[in-house]
Amino acid sequence: MAAPIGNKFAVGHGKGRPRTVCPDDEELIALGEDLVQWAALPESTRFCQWYTSKWYIESDWDSFRIKDVFFPYYERARTLLGDKYINGTVNPSIAQRFLRIYTPEVKKDENELLKYKAELAKEAMTQATEEQSARFDNLIKMFEKKTHVTSNDA
Repeated sequence: MAAPIGNKFAVGHGKGRPRTVCPDDEELIALGEDLVQWAALPESTRFCQWYTSKWYIESDWDSFRIKDVFFPYYERARTLLGDKYINGTVNPSIAQRFLRIYTPEVKKDENELLKYKAELAKEAMTQATEEQSARFDNLIKMFEKKTHVTSNDA
């Protein structure tokens, strides 16, 4: 249903919804092959370097990656870039962030390690709490005995 006449809040910008245009499969295959060749170069480190050099924007890149034709090339290029981050070519702090985001195995392993450490910390806290509780109980018992003894002496 259209907005009522005179509704100034429903004027719009006159351009309509932005369109996403993705090249046909043959062009995507050519782009994928180019991406893999680019990823093998020593100076390549980030995907945005590649797609901006081709005059594509991030939304175009996102539409490329979800296409079945392009995805194998993307995975191969991601592996090639990941090798640079693993072998020390890139600063270790930057490399760790890249690997966590783009390498599913690293993310899964790190998540499992963090979960295990959290469980150990929880067990240690429970054990410490039980020990503290037992010490506090002993302290109360000692205090009660001393109070009982001093009250009988009077």
